[in-house]
Amino acid sequence: MSIETLQSSHKKYGQLYPILVDAEGNIIDGFHRIKVNPNWEKRKLDWVKTDVDRIKIGMIANFDRREITTEEITKKLGELAQLTGWDAQKIGEELDRSYTWVIKYLPQKFKNKQMSELATRRVANIEKEPLIMNVWIPKETYPEGYGDKDFHGVTPPFILQQCIEKYTEENSIVLDPMAGSGTTIDVCTQLKRKCIAFDIKPYRDDIQEGDAASIPLEENSVDFIFAHFPYWKMVQYSNSTEDLSNMNFEQFRLKTETIFSQFYKLLRKGKYCAILIGDLRREGKLFDLCAHLSIIGSKFFILFDKIIYVGKGQESLQRKSRSLTEWRAREFGYHIVCNDILLIFRKD
Repeated sequence: MSIETLQSSHKKYGQLYPILVDAEGNIIDGFHRIKVNPNWEKRKLDWVKTDVDRIKIGMIANFDRREITTEEITKKLGELAQLTGWDAQKIGEELDRSYTWVIKYLPQKFKNKQMSELATRRVANIEKEPLIMNVWIPKETYPEGYGDKDFHGVTPPFILQQCIEKYTEENSIVLDPMAGSGTTIDVCTQLKRKCIAFDIKPYRDDIQEGDAASIPLEENSVDFIFAHFPYWKMVQYSNSTEDLSNMNFEQFRLKTETIFSQFYKLLRKGKYCAILIGDLRREGKLFDLCAHLSIIGSKFFILFDKIIYVGKGQESLQRKSRSLTEWRAREFGYHIVCNDILLIFRKD
């Protein structure tokens, strides 16, 4: 809040929130307020005596009172990590925030270290045995440390682990042009592959902003491409007119063809491209997105494999709408979509 805005608020409403000071009288939160009025009411917190406590209380106070800018959050989280050596989970516990929230804002130098350490600790939660059947049902629930499990449309790390180990080698270059919350980056880190990630609306610092139809890389420069396509209009991911989730169906198909053309240019000969997609039901009609992408992709690549993925406990239902989804299925006589399809293409 600017000084001018605060002055106006003070004049109209008075002192709505006290200045917080530590045991020695140093200001924790309220530097702008004391500039507006040196006699602004103070509240002394006798138990706050260290820099760590000052940062924690300052952040928590602002969570409750106003929206903090991204720059402020990143700066304070960096200071906290530097002073304490805490990992993201511990910082989240101390600030009453989720692990995912902390990872989103933590400065990159701390984020890289902690994501790598957490991935190492959690590797046992990703099934290592290579699968040979074309129906995949993971035994484990979604492990921490790989992307954001609460991100709408998140890619299960289980799928990425199977694909990356099967179709690449260590130090291979993996491209994810629809990176979402960064699961591919985290799995590649664990499996010692180099990941180049883009998204039309980057979720974190190690994802570059870019459209999947025009990735700025050299031709024949990547060893594997993984893309989790939007299920057309199921979720709106951004306000961009170039976003597949904002297009009509014909635009969606045409843009998809442009994207596959781009993938063909970037992928090295003999290498693989994996596309994760699910079908969409709208207004009594099932849109077979898998079939459309299969046909479009086959214009450029050899369709090498097709895998059915059934998430553990998923049944592709959103938690809060399960009962409504089930009621509709019974009422109108259709079946609930409970799987995604993984299409594997090869460049020959």
